[in-house]
Amino acid sequence: MARGSTFALLLLTAPLASSRTILAQTATNAPGVSTDQDSVAAVPARSLPIFLTLGAGYGLRFDDCTLCTSPENTESFTAHLGVGRYLVGGLGIGLDASVWRRSHPGPLTEADSTGAPGAIPLVNMLGNGSVSFSYQLWHVYVRGGGGLAWGSQDLEWAPPEGDTVVTNASGWGVGYSVGAGITLPVHPMVSLAFFANWNAGRYDLTAPHGILARHARHEQLEMGVGISLR
Repeated sequence: MARGSTFALLLLTAPLASSRTILAQTATNAPGVSTDQDSVAAVPARSLPIFLTLGAGYGLRFDDCTLCTSPENTESFTAHLGVGRYLVGGLGIGLDASVWRRSHPGPLTEADSTGAPGAIPLVNMLGNGSVSFSYQLWHVYVRGGGGLAWGSQDLEWAPPEGDTVVTNASGWGVGYSVGAGITLPVHPMVSLAFFANWNAGRYDLTAPHGILARHARHEQLEMGVGISLR
C-alpha cells in the first residue's frame, strides 16, 4: 500500500517540477536580460558602450577679436559634436569639436539687374578639436580636454595699385575646451541635452602676403541644445 502511495505522489509532482524547469529556462533565455549561476534574477542589459552628443547653439566671444572688421563679430551661432566611449563607471574618453561662424557684408559689388549693388560677405570662423575626458553622474556630465584650435577671418585689403579685394587670414594652434551638460531622457538610449562649453585657442593669423597677427587668441562661451545617445 505504501509503495502504491509513493508512486501516485511521484506522478502528481512530476508535472509541477517540469513546469518550474521550463519557466526557469524561459527567464534565462529571454532577450535583454542576463543571469548568473548563483541567481535566476533578471539583470537589465547594458546601455550603449559609446556616447554621442550633436547640437547647435549660440556663442559669445570674450577675446579682443583680432582683425575683426565689425563690432558685431562677437556673437553668432555654433555647432558642437562629441563622441566617445566609457572606460569605467561614468568615466569616459572621447573627441569633441566646436565651430563658431559669423558673417557680415563686406565691400560692395557692381549693381545687378535690379540696379541694387551687392556685397561680398566677410566670414569669421573659430574652431576647437579636443581629446576630452568626461564623467557622468545620473543625468549630469562634465568634460574637459585639449588639442587643436584654429581661426579664419576674411578681410578687405587694398593693394598699392588696384581695387579693394577680399583676402583671408587664418591659422592653426593649440587650444582647450571644458564644458558641462544635463541630459533629459526621451528614450532608453536617447536624451535631450542642454550644454555649455568654454572654448579657447591661440595661433598666428597668416594671409597670402604675410603674418598679420602673432599669438592671436579666441575665448568663446558656447551654449546649446542637442541630442545625446548615452
